[in-house]
This record gives sequence, structure tokens and C-alpha cells, in this order.
Amino acid sequence: MRAAVFAVFLVAVCVSQADAQRLAWDFWPNETASSMLTDHQYLLSIDNGPFTTSVAITCDDATRTCATVMLPGTAGTSHTVDIIAFWTALAAWSSPVGALPYTIPGTPPPPPMQAPYLGAPLAIPGIIEAEHYDTGGSGVAYLDSDPGNNGGASRTDDVDLQTSSESGANVGWILAGEWLEYTVVVAQTGTYTLNARVASLGQGGVFHLDMDGADITGAMTIPDTGGWQNWTTLTKAVSLVQGPHVLRVSFDAPTGPSLGNLNFLTFATVAPCTFSLVPTSQAVNAIGGSSSVAVSASVSTCAWTAISNVSWIAVVSGASGIGNGVSGYLVAANTGAQRSGTLTIGGQTFTVDQAAYVPPPQPPSGCLYDGMLYPTGYILGPISMPNNVSDAWLQARLNDGWTLFSRRRSRGTTTFRIKCGP
Repeated sequence: MRAAVFAVFLVAVCVSQADAQRLAWDFWPNETASSMLTDHQYLLSIDNGPFTTSVAITCDDATRTCATVMLPGTAGTSHTVDIIAFWTALAAWSSPVGALPYTIPGTPPPPPMQAPYLGAPLAIPGIIEAEHYDTGGSGVAYLDSDPGNNGGASRTDDVDLQTSSESGANVGWILAGEWLEYTVVVAQTGTYTLNARVASLGQGGVFHLDMDGADITGAMTIPDTGGWQNWTTLTKAVSLVQGPHVLRVSFDAPTGPSLGNLNFLTFATVAPCTFSLVPTSQAVNAIGGSSSVAVSASVSTCAWTAISNVSWIAVVSGASGIGNGVSGYLVAANTGAQRSGTLTIGGQTFTVDQAAYVPPPQPPSGCLYDGMLYPTGYILGPISMPNNVSDAWLQARLNDGWTLFSRRRSRGTTTFRIKCGP
């Protein structure tokens, strides 16, 4: 019966203190301050946690109450507390009183602020060491799945760092869902080459980079490099905007027994692609024909295309290329006036000027006789021919465009008059 009564003896009330809250309860009948302290053990549950928190208590014979000296918590924060007691004489624990609210007086501290680890944003273009993630703590500057630094290198928070065989420290023991953030400043808008230095013993996992919450790389997979310190480089071209940003490295999913290690990132500017053409123009006769243009690129990885802007010029070879190359074209015959057309190659303009069509000269009109040209309608004669050749002579004239105007036969000869044309 006494044990059952003891199980509910704790009548707890919250009493304000100047600097914190405390939990108080009355003596059991016939108990003293000494027996309340020596014959009983007290355990607290904070915020519905397990009954494991032990705090100092005081008991006062004058008021016949006991109280905790101080309940845990940060100024300005609210919590709950529950208590159980063990009575040595009965070898029995009391029932929990039930969660009782309390608030720590004062102004709560400001939330952790994210800031560059080295005091200033990391510069892009440049190198970003993996261990130089921002300050601010878990959920602010990083997210790590387990407490403590498994590698023990460089920093003392929960990100797992180990000494790298290359330089500084690398992030290791990486699990899917973890991430790191870096405050950066991009020097100028443009395309950059990203190099990520990674390693894995066995097939690694997948990660990606965000800039201000926007994915800039897509999935990047860490290969099996044969060892945790056997480093290789993954490369991506990324587009960045000038100014300050927050860069996040998100570790997405393992595809093997591990996700891998990350040592550092580098961002390098990509030289702009420019092209030049030789020649830049070509004069072509009316007949047309084929020719070519030499294309020179400022960078061997620069890609270009060649397109015709008119229907009478066709690109017949080298319609696209990377680095230096040649583009061939065909110009159709011109049957009209002089004309100009262009090709666009690597953003540069190549001009074709084609001459006008000139019709061939027409033979003079009229009829020839003995090397002389007589106009149409001219009547030539009289011309006498021996009878034995007169027919052949006349046929030759008819073939040359003459017609018979008159004919008169006499002894041994025939006299003709012929007309030029019908």
C-alpha cells in the first residue's frame, strides 16, 4: 500500500526563478530534508525524452519542499519536464507526473548565421577546397548524417574530414542526402570549366552542384578509382552569373558500396570562341562552280556551322566542324543580272559576288556570197553559170539563205538573179 501511495507522491508545480525554471514537490509525511535527499533518486525527462537527466536538487525542512536547482535550456526557449523518483526502502519507482511546461527567461540567441569559412567569399575562377565549407553549423552550412568528424582532420564539427594525399583535407564517409555549402563570388558572367577531384574504392555515387538552388551540373558520377586516395577529375562546362552566390554540393545517391571522397573543386574561365575566314569573299562568273573557305578557330574545341543565306549557293561539304576546318560550297549558274549572296560560317560572313549573264553574240543577218554579206532582200545578179554546174551552184546559194529571183537559159549558160532571204 505504501509503495502504491509513493508512486503518486510527486505533486509538481513550476516555480519562477530569476534565471531559470525549477520543479518543486512536497515532502512525504515523516520525511526530512536529509531523507528526501539520501533515500531517493530522481530522474528527469526533458521534452518527452527518456528519464535519464539527473539534476541537483535542494530540500528545505522549513517549507518541507524539494526542488531542482535548475532545469536545462537556453534563454527564451520553452520545454517540458517530467520526473520519477526511486525510493530505496521500497525498491520502487514512482509513476511519471506528466509533462509540465517551463520557459527559460531571457532573449533567445539569434539563429546561426552562414558565413564564409575563410572570412571572405571564395573566388570563381579559382579553387574551392572541400573542407572550406561555410560556417553556421548543421542545417545551415552543411548537413551530415552522423555526429562528429569521423576523420578528425581540419575542423571540429560534424563534417567528416581526413588528411588528403594531395593537399589539405578531403571530405569522406559521405552518405546520400548530405550536402555542403560555400559562399562564392563569380568574377564575370560566362562559361566555366568545372573540375571536381574525386576518389572511391569501388563504384562511387552521384552528386551535383547547385548555385542559389538551381542545378548547374546535372548528375556527376564518381567512378571506381581503386582507392580512397586515388584521385581522378570529373569535368563539366557550367554557365555562371557574375556576383555573390551560394554554391551547394549535394550528394544524391550511392551506386555502389560507397559514395566516394571529394578533395576540391576548380572553376576556370573558358576562352571565347572566335572564328576567321580565308578568303572572306569570292567573285564568280555567271557559269558558277564550286570552291571552299578555310575556317580558323581561336580554340581547338570551338564548334562552328556553315549555312547559306541564299538559294543559289549550296554548302556541299564542311557544314559543321570543331576547331580549324574547311567548308565547301557550290554556286549555281546565273541567268539574270549581277547578284551577291552570303554564307554564315562560325558567325562570320562570307560573300559571293556573281557576274551577270551575257548572251552569246548573234551571227550577222544577211546572206554571204563570195565572202561578202548582203542584207536581207538584196537582189544579186545577173550571174551566168555554165549549164552543167548551174543546178549545183543554185542549190549552194539556196543553202546559204538565198532564193531564186529569176532564171534564164541560153546556149551553154544559165543566167540567175537571186534574192537574200525569202
